[in-house]
Amino acid sequence: MSRLDHLSLNLPGGIIARCASDVASEKLVQRLETGAVVKELTLQGDRLHYELISGAGPRQGWVSTRLQEKALLEPLPDVEVDKADIQDSCAVEAGALTPLSASKWLAKYEHGSKARCRLVCFFGAGHDAVGFAHWNQYVAEHHPSIELLLITLPGHGINRHVPLQEDAQALAKLAAEELLSLTERLGPFGLFGFSVGATASYALALEMISRGHKPMKLYLAGRAGPKVRFQPPAHKEIWALDATGWLRWFVANFATDADVKRTERLIQLSDGPNDGLLNSIASSQKADMLLGDSLAGVELPAIDCDFYVLASRADEVWPAEDSAKYGDHCQPPYMDCSETWKPFTLGSMAFKYFDHVKHSKLCTELLLEAVCHDLSATAASGACSENRQGVWISPPMQVPDALDFFSPRTVLDEGDF
Repeated sequence: MSRLDHLSLNLPGGIIARCASDVASEKLVQRLETGAVVKELTLQGDRLHYELISGAGPRQGWVSTRLQEKALLEPLPDVEVDKADIQDSCAVEAGALTPLSASKWLAKYEHGSKARCRLVCFFGAGHDAVGFAHWNQYVAEHHPSIELLLITLPGHGINRHVPLQEDAQALAKLAAEELLSLTERLGPFGLFGFSVGATASYALALEMISRGHKPMKLYLAGRAGPKVRFQPPAHKEIWALDATGWLRWFVANFATDADVKRTERLIQLSDGPNDGLLNSIASSQKADMLLGDSLAGVELPAIDCDFYVLASRADEVWPAEDSAKYGDHCQPPYMDCSETWKPFTLGSMAFKYFDHVKHSKLCTELLLEAVCHDLSATAASGACSENRQGVWISPPMQVPDALDFFSPRTVLDEGDF
């Protein structure tokens, strides 16, 4: 970092870190501070994609190594590398994840003693994350390198102390603050979202990157990109239904046959449309639906993160082009899932399509296996090497004196400080 503090100019210290290699890309909240030691991930000219080993700053980001003739970051000789810091960084990548603190946001959390990365999961509208608690055992048995974080949305289940959220960006800020408060170091993580949860996971990816925590990969299932709204036929009339009518419509379109029977039984045992429990359930489902469409009118950046899109050609809620017989529920008219997500990533995209699986049957171990198989491979390919090549340090920087600093002949780009 530059030692600007001795100039008494009240300028913020440190090097600005950004979310992508482009110097015009979005700034991260924190700066890379003096004395920070980072590991080189990618070097493109004078732009360095790094991972923090020690010191203060974002865990990952892009910074400039030079400003004109001044070194902002310098390769660190082997003799100066703190071996303990290197080992600590490798331990995190290799799987030494510390248990998270208790949180009402996490449904049935189970720490994975062999886990080397975490998978943050968001589910569809009306889904209680507790209903997916059995996924913990499946992952522990089949993919022990992964630890699941099953997110209970605000206003749902045990997380009812937090108000319902209808805006994905507001939800993402709350979720990021909660996750980062549960441990000193979150470690490598992927994001998974099904249906409405896909919108939530994308919003969280944006928020986490802005805080210097880049996801390993974003898994998006059973939902088109954030600019596509869900517009069922007669949607105005549907939103005007009372609690009983809404619940019957909702489970008929998004739930399994067993859910339909349970809901009908609940309605029969209730006090009618004004029943408090029915209204509470209907309100949470409506909030989830609004959350899923909340980014449609927002200007959204493409993020430096790889996407893996999973969908079914028999999905009657988000129909692919060859399944129009189920009706067009989307506005604008629906394109293939892969096309609707492409504008929102600067990274690579992979796709997986299932056949003959309806929307209500997609979010099962079938989907979980595909996601965990890919995330395990991604984590394994990023295993830490003890090679010290590519370790950099942010040194004290010699800057012009105060007079030269303000002189027109000395131009310093604030984007590097």
